[in-house]
Amino acid sequence: MGGGELGLYCLTAPPREMGGGELGHYCLTAPPREMGGGELGHYCLTAPSREMGGGELGQYCLTAPPREMGGGELGQYCLTAPSREMGGGELGQYCLTAPSREMGGGELGQYCLTAPSREMGGGELGQYCLTTPSREIGGGELGLYCLTAPSREMGGGELGQYCLTAPSREIGGGELGLYCLTAPPREMGGGELGQYCLTAPSREIGGGELSLYCLTAPPREMGGGELGLYCLTAPSREMGGGELGLYCLTAPPREMGGGELGLTVPNCWLVSYRA
Repeated sequence: MGGGELGLYCLTAPPREMGGGELGHYCLTAPPREMGGGELGHYCLTAPSREMGGGELGQYCLTAPPREMGGGELGQYCLTAPSREMGGGELGQYCLTAPSREMGGGELGQYCLTAPSREMGGGELGQYCLTTPSREIGGGELGLYCLTAPSREMGGGELGQYCLTAPSREIGGGELGLYCLTAPPREMGGGELGQYCLTAPSREIGGGELSLYCLTAPPREMGGGELGLYCLTAPSREMGGGELGLYCLTAPPREMGGGELGLTVPNCWLVSYRA
């Protein structure tokens, strides 16, 4: 396990069981480094760790048994570096049971969850983890809701930096939460940001970076068809009061007398027409 003479650093107490099999066959070749306090090295692997991201395996051991996240044999894939803090609590309690798949580059598995992920869209939980800590959007505990599939690109930049702190509510069918923002949403109409997310990338109307302005309530229907496919790239301008941005187009706007598409003339004309 990593080279060197085996058994130089032995436990001072019998190991506690983690994953079945005969205990204590695979010993560390260097002393464990501290991760989260407590007595070091009590929970040892019963099989050699599998490689996750390079570096010397097994240097950083857990000080408590991992809790189950997604089935499979617990603790097979160990971190090759100490986890960094994401959201408080004891580090490394909820470990992945398979290696994380790459999402956005960087060394995999550096940032571990401090609580079990909550389900967002079905499938095995926590397979696609962030390689950097999420940045705050809307308050709440960061990183509790992990994607169950890799995010698809929406607007360039590093994927998945700004994640939701609660599960998205359904708009328009499809699998929820697959398209993550690459920048923080800008406020449109008050309320908690990002609760109603698109289930597919928006199509371009009027230029600018797509999907920076998220709805704070579900869109109201305007003309039938699938909701939210043609979203504004800036907040709508006020025409007669009411909450801004609630009415999304279900088809690209048609030009009505010049001006920037979707920002003033077509959208405001449609809203005032319905009213």
